[in-house]
Amino acid sequence: MRYLYYCNSTYQLLNAINLHYNRLFNNYEDINNYEGDLLLLNVFNGAEEIYEILIKNNIFSKVFLGNRVYRQGRFHTINNIYDIVFPENLICKENVIKKEDIYNRYNYIVTPKFSTIIAAVWRMNKYAKLQLFEDGIGAYHTTQLEPNSKTYKMLYKLFNFGRTFNDFECLYLNEPSLYLGKNIKIRKIPKLCDEMLKDLSKIFSNFNFGVDKRLIWFDQYIEDNIKATPKNFFIKIPPFDVLK
Repeated sequence: MRYLYYCNSTYQLLNAINLHYNRLFNNYEDINNYEGDLLLLNVFNGAEEIYEILIKNNIFSKVFLGNRVYRQGRFHTINNIYDIVFPENLICKENVIKKEDIYNRYNYIVTPKFSTIIAAVWRMNKYAKLQLFEDGIGAYHTTQLEPNSKTYKMLYKLFNFGRTFNDFECLYLNEPSLYLGKNIKIRKIPKLCDEMLKDLSKIFSNFNFGVDKRLIWFDQYIEDNIKATPKNFFIKIPPFDVLK
């Protein structure tokens, strides 16, 4: 099974590596012939350097560095539909990715959000299943699972083999008990073991964080008696150790 992870922030990348490493080394979900690729969007500081580190250390089977595309001269919805109907123009030309590297290669597309790029990738992989993973606290609200525009959702279904964003297979969360809706599609993101964390710390030890800055890995801590409501939704960060 071949998976494509999509990320546009370091937090998303950490969750993607978490899922990828547990599937690769810990037999998470018992996937036959598992392979994981990554599409990293170049929209945050350090993305290009992280891209080089990921490739150098063979963290994923293949890594693509994409660019955000800005369209002018057409309405936003028309731009979106144009890129979905002709995904090669968005993915393979604007992002300098070869068509053969991404066309009909993936069984699963794993992403924190639904976007035009994901819609285009999904169209190029007609039989792929869509999985979501958390992108911070917003992922725990049911409204995050719906596209903002009903028109966009309708047009996407028309031009993408009758599929909609709600056809996602599951949503991975670090703490499923805090999810505010009732959804049987929720799955828990497994934790990285200490050995994996030490390896990742070594891999990213030369990353240019700036003067007197260090890479620190820390876990979420949730008290058992916290009731997840919109007015009482928070995460406490416990003391943590620096991995040297």
